[in-house]
Amino acid sequence: MKLGQARWIVLIALAMTSMLALGQEKRKIIIDQDAAGPAGTDQQSILLLIQSPQTEVLGITVVTGDAWLKSEVAHTLRTLELIGRTDIPVVPGAEYPLVRRKRETELWEQRFGSIAWVGAWTPRVYHPPDELGQFPEGKPTTKPSDEDAAHFLVRMVHKFPGEVTIYEGGPMTNLALAISIDPEFPKLARELIFMGASLNPQTDDPEFANTPNTDPLINLKPTPSQKATIKYFFVVAALWLLQIALGAITAHYGVEGQGFYGFNLSKYLPYTIARTWHLQIAIFWIATSWLATGLYIAPAVGGGEPKGQRLGVNILFGALVAVVGGSLAGEYLGIQQKLGNLWFWFGSQGYEYVDLGRVWQILLFGGLVFWLWLMYRALAPALKKRDENFSLLTMFVISAIAMAPRTRAR
Repeated sequence: MKLGQARWIVLIALAMTSMLALGQEKRKIIIDQDAAGPAGTDQQSILLLIQSPQTEVLGITVVTGDAWLKSEVAHTLRTLELIGRTDIPVVPGAEYPLVRRKRETELWEQRFGSIAWVGAWTPRVYHPPDELGQFPEGKPTTKPSDEDAAHFLVRMVHKFPGEVTIYEGGPMTNLALAISIDPEFPKLARELIFMGASLNPQTDDPEFANTPNTDPLINLKPTPSQKATIKYFFVVAALWLLQIALGAITAHYGVEGQGFYGFNLSKYLPYTIARTWHLQIAIFWIATSWLATGLYIAPAVGGGEPKGQRLGVNILFGALVAVVGGSLAGEYLGIQQKLGNLWFWFGSQGYEYVDLGRVWQILLFGGLVFWLWLMYRALAPALKKRDENFSLLTMFVISAIAMAPRTRAR
């Protein structure tokens, strides 16, 4: 093939490619960026979207982030001047965060350690918000839009409903303000692309391929045994509140001795009993919440309700109430020396965190073993599958087994 013919073929191919690109509908883009300059990654991302034949940039909304707003706006204006695209509006947005301030960040760093980069607040590059800093590329002659970013965003999605893609490359303060102005704003936008994402994401990672589109538990209908666990959580709340009250009483005894705001409460609730109950109840509400959560989750993980599971949950609840009530009553009577030689078995053994009598301790351990059996029978169908979830389920069962002796030993 002659050189001249080859040139013509190349030119024709390029022309056809250009025509195809022109024939495709361009995606309408709003770039929301903390556009620090000059020529940094923030500005480079703006240039990439502007030069793409697949996009039509409706505007660039700017927000304080890597630098202060006024400096970012000026650098963006100058960038557009240099590439001959001053037709794209530059719209100033939020200059300050909605919640945190510079002083709060400094106090946080004093407590938890310094952060290498905090954008416009970074000490080594800090300058007042109204100063523009260095402009090696030259200062702009064009002006930004008189409209603010939040109202511009709202106006564009109403003008092109369902068509506008918002590329979010900076702090999302402008988006938050737009939603506060118009709660329908998210529904009217086509999509939101976060920094680090892609307009056309592609991946062969099986972890992404197997990710469910919706929460698999969102439409879960509680089984009879799951409904039966509700009362456990009421007991947890009651025990938690009681422990707080006993802690307050115990602490108050350290101020008034035997009094509680002038009332001789120790006559009815001595310090030794208040302190013993305060420590013991902490074990009870923590253990009860663990038991209830396991009983609720197990049928959902196992994929079904074992026969008689609800009855087992109710029996365990009755045993739990008996152990908690009996042990607290026994501790009260034992410390008051009203149990005679039975104090060790039904009163208080005198061990730290295991103040309940030996009988209640044995019953508590038996209840935990019974709970393990209820857990296993609910999880058994999922364990028998031995699929990719087997290892995680096995760890869950092992952690449940470890809970029983740990609670008993405490």
